[in-house]
Amino acid sequence: MDLGFLVLSQNVISEVVKHGGKAVKASAVLSDAVPDMCLLVGHAARHACVTTDTIARDDDAGQEWLRRRLTGLPVTFSRLRCDGAAEAPHTLRFTPLAGIDDYCGTSGGPIFGYKRGCPINEYSLFAIQSTQVREATREQKVKFLIGTSGKFAVEAIHAFLVHAAGNQARAGDRQEM
Repeated sequence: MDLGFLVLSQNVISEVVKHGGKAVKASAVLSDAVPDMCLLVGHAARHACVTTDTIARDDDAGQEWLRRRLTGLPVTFSRLRCDGAAEAPHTLRFTPLAGIDDYCGTSGGPIFGYKRGCPINEYSLFAIQSTQVREATREQKVKFLIGTSGKFAVEAIHAFLVHAAGNQARAGDRQEM
């Protein structure tokens, strides 16, 4: 994901490049234009399997230590339509067009935007899914999703990192005195 080049360490960036990733202009990631279509990428946590492994055993005491972990966590892709601004500042409202019944586990998932017919390398980070609103029915199907603007999120992360770097530099200056 191109966003990572703004916040990842050089070691991680080197690994991404080694596997074919490349940096793009920030304007490609921080697009304000409403895309023709959006795609939410997330995890279908409801369908994950919990496995248990014994990591140590004390036969004399009759104890064992277990490790539980998620396996088979499927990645989901769900087509969305951007309906425009939501009520809260810097948020957008999305309607699922086709996708999964349960969006549990997709919070924080990236929403990529694209224009019809464009190649995949022209998809851009458009939002980050933050909330799902369900129908007031027995099935509680997802009515719509709310996402934080990708541009706002990236700018907020950048401002935080600049601020943190400034604090670290000032702390270093005080130690030298």
